[in-house]
Amino acid sequence: MDKYFNSFRKMISLRGLTDHTLNAYCTYIRAYLDYLENILHKLPEDVTWAELRDFIRWLSGNRSLSDRTINCVISQLRFFTMYILHNPWDNTQLPLRKFDTYIPFVPTKDEVMSYFSDIPDLKERTMLVLMYSSGLRLGEVCSLHYEDIHRKQMRIYIRRAKNRSARYAILSKYALDLLTAYWFQSDKPKEWLFPGLNKPDNHFG
Repeated sequence: MDKYFNSFRKMISLRGLTDHTLNAYCTYIRAYLDYLENILHKLPEDVTWAELRDFIRWLSGNRSLSDRTINCVISQLRFFTMYILHNPWDNTQLPLRKFDTYIPFVPTKDEVMSYFSDIPDLKERTMLVLMYSSGLRLGEVCSLHYEDIHRKQMRIYIRRAKNRSARYAILSKYALDLLTAYWFQSDKPKEWLFPGLNKPDNHFG
């Protein structure tokens, strides 16, 4: 099964995905190929639609995956079928799942400020405030450079956002004040805004 897996990895890497996304997609296909080898004892070319549906049921039952993740698995099976096996894909044979949507819990301003004030470490508090107030992902905060903070425009430049597209995020006054206090306390880092604990030449994380 290694030749199928390697072909899939090479082909899907042409999409220019991030390493994290690429590894996640490969994990699903590796699970599928292991299922074929150890349970069905069949090659991918010989798998029927009914057996594909059985794999999805097996995966859902054994790994307790969410409906969103199952849809991602189905998408990768589609890619594998079309680009590795060069077979057509029939959406009516393996439909995507519907999933529930929920209204998120939104704390009050006082609750948020109370939570942040309870964080003793200034570096950690600053990072969390940036994530919350500017809508940044953890990886985006960790990868911030000093010059990414545009104080006059009150915005943050995100170099490599999701899907490798740069973007701007808002910078609140509270976050800027906290960031300024952290910057002076941390000997004014000029490259990585949040350098690693034991790797000052690399970012935190």
